[in-house]
Amino acid sequence: PLRSQASELGRQVQLARQRLKVLEAAVANETSLRTQYEQWDEKVKSVRGLLPAQEELPDVIQLLSGFAAKTQLRIETIFPTSAAEGDDEGSEPKGTQGKSGLVVYKDVLVQVEGSAGYHQLGGFLSLVESSDKPMRLSSLRIAANPQDPIRHRIKMLVRAYFASS
Repeated sequence: PLRSQASELGRQVQLARQRLKVLEAAVANETSLRTQYEQWDEKVKSVRGLLPAQEELPDVIQLLSGFAAKTQLRIETIFPTSAAEGDDEGSEPKGTQGKSGLVVYKDVLVQVEGSAGYHQLGGFLSLVESSDKPMRLSSLRIAANPQDPIRHRIKMLVRAYFASS
């Protein structure tokens, strides 16, 4: 029994020495780690400065309506919605948290329903993707329209990104 305890203590001492070496290396690199942290913090702040405030959601909806008017996409309904309502991407969070627990950005889904031909839809999506507002297409459904074979029924979710407050 004493030999097995001695060998177990020997393994624990080796593990403790390895942990000590890791901690010593971390302490030796503390200044570089702090510098890296400050650089990343500045990058996050600059990205936040590029994102619109969440109070600008009506402006984003108006921008999408303007894109639809330019491309002759007929909008029937357009409104913000929650991620739980029909988001095809599953349970993606409404924002991204860093390791410090701070929310870096928030995303809002905007549901757009209407009708358009393929060319009008392509033009609309091109305007959305090239917009200066950060947005991306999250979901798109196209169905035939029996009343108008040229224009198809369209339902899409556009994910708009906003700075967290």
